[in-house]
Amino acid sequence: MNYQALGEHTAFKKQAKDAADSRSYLINNLMFDLRKARDDNPESIDATRLHARINELEKSDNDMRDALARANSAGAECGQRALTVADLMRK
Repeated sequence: MNYQALGEHTAFKKQAKDAADSRSYLINNLMFDLRKARDDNPESIDATRLHARINELEKSDNDMRDALARANSAGAECGQRALTVADLMRK
């Protein structure tokens, strides 16, 4: 058993899960802002705020995917099955 790879797999899996949780939170915030814009029918939409939310979401998504790739790379060295984004979304 490659214990160093197992440790890296565990650490990157946690990092990916944390980023996935952040990503879900940011998606919910963006959806809230979009619903609010639809329902409140403002004279103008705060595009700066929406762009900032999207940029945060993109960073979180990239962080999640990078950590997931590293977890899977380390996992392959110690016999762990490959993880998917769907795996991270499960509680």
